[in-house]
Amino acid sequence: MGKCTVKTCDSYSEKSNKSNGVTFHKVPTDAKRREEWTKIIRLLRKETDWLPTNATVICSKHFKEQDKILPKHDKGRMHLSDNAVPIVVDQPELPINVEEDLNVETDEEMIEILESPREHKMRKTIERLRLVSSRRLKCIKALRQKNRRLKIRNKKLSGRVKELKAKCDLSEVEEIQLNINDETVVNVSLNEIILKN
Repeated sequence: MGKCTVKTCDSYSEKSNKSNGVTFHKVPTDAKRREEWTKIIRLLRKETDWLPTNATVICSKHFKEQDKILPKHDKGRMHLSDNAVPIVVDQPELPINVEEDLNVETDEEMIEILESPREHKMRKTIERLRLVSSRRLKCIKALRQKNRRLKIRNKKLSGRVKELKAKCDLSEVEEIQLNINDETVVNVSLNEIILKN
């Protein structure tokens, strides 16, 4: 018949049979009972969208004892009562999952276990240097942005100075000192122009 549809159950029809008290039962064809069984099997399988097929079987381990009708003679087969439904009990997780959960370790933890003291020290040094490098790169980026803003401001001020030079009559200016380069210094004394205007 195959394997019990409950994922955590290890009953196979090839190895589990009536001699060890395990029998297999198909999902009922009656719509109401089939729906009831389907809901319970979904809980047991932990799958909300699971649907049975015509070949789906569930073993007798998942039914109450009072729902099992024992055979009248040795060669007979155990049957289920007409209102029998699978029972929901806390199923243990699959052994493989338990083992995986117990043995889950990050790559970093594995590296720390396997490396020598010298390798450990070198790895920690590399991590520290990467952190320092990252901080320095952030600082460089901030300084470049600041430098770019200052260049834009410098360009605007240079343009303003040129406008003022064009408007001014140099003979009327007492003192004009213009130094325009990367470090712009503008020192303009326009007392006479201001007084005339």
